Amino acid sequence: MYFEGRNAMKIWKVVLTVFISAALCGCGNSGATFNGNKVGTDDTFEIDFSILNTSYSHDIECESGDSFSVWVDSEGGSIALTIQSGEDDPVYQGNNIPTTSFEVGIDEAGTYTVTVTGKKAKGHVTVEKYEPEVIVEESDDYTHVIDRVLNEFNFTPVEWGTTIDNSQDALISLAEDSTGRYKAYGIISKEKGCYGIILNDTIDGTDSNTNYAYEEWIYTEYEGDKPEFTWKDDKLYLTYPVADEDLIIPKTVHIDCGYETGHMEIDVNADSN
Repeated sequence: MYFEGRNAMKIWKVVLTVFISAALCGCGNSGATFNGNKVGTDDTFEIDFSILNTSYSHDIECESGDSFSVWVDSEGGSIALTIQSGEDDPVYQGNNIPTTSFEVGIDEAGTYTVTVTGKKAKGHVTVEKYEPEVIVEESDDYTHVIDRVLNEFNFTPVEWGTTIDNSQDALISLAEDSTGRYKAYGIISKEKGCYGIILNDTIDGTDSNTNYAYEEWIYTEYEGDKPEFTWKDDKLYLTYPVADEDLIIPKTVHIDCGYETGHMEIDVNADSN
């Protein structure tokens, strides 16, 4: 190829520019190892990439019973994932993973290495550790709240009709039977408001025989709603106000009592009087 004169220099510059551009475009990202972002925390390894031609790892401490939630979004190329503790067999190993999500359980405590490998890959991978949910029975958990309120007021309740801030702890005198032996107190707590009834058998002249009933009730300050004990056919009943949608209605329950141990409880299998 041959050009003459001043125009020849311009033409050669154009040809050279096109050649360099073509060479750069030919290279593209095919030789790049990684273009993206990755984040590792105590519980998570997350990696987002437009090109991945290498491996990245992150360590996560686990306890027995933990699990990994895995999300893979594959937009191209090949994505592989390995989750392994030391030299032990991997708890998970997968190649050419498509877009998917799944769980991986952990049976033994240890340091688990999460490794994401790509080959001309584009996509997103998230591996997140979850600790097992500890289910606490409501009664077991709320016992601590009732204990706190009783200790705070030292078994000295305020009388029904007293103005109460329902967002604060309070101990309310609900009822006393005609013999003077059986008493009931209502628990108002910061956590649940009016929830919990104390059934107290003073057989030995003390407040040491307290029994907890995990029941909802309503405090109105209105004397007509005040709870009461009643005896019928040698059986003790407790009536107290509860919410029924937008209404306040009385609820009557049979109280199983009269034991030398001072035990009292609401008999859920008995009909009201």
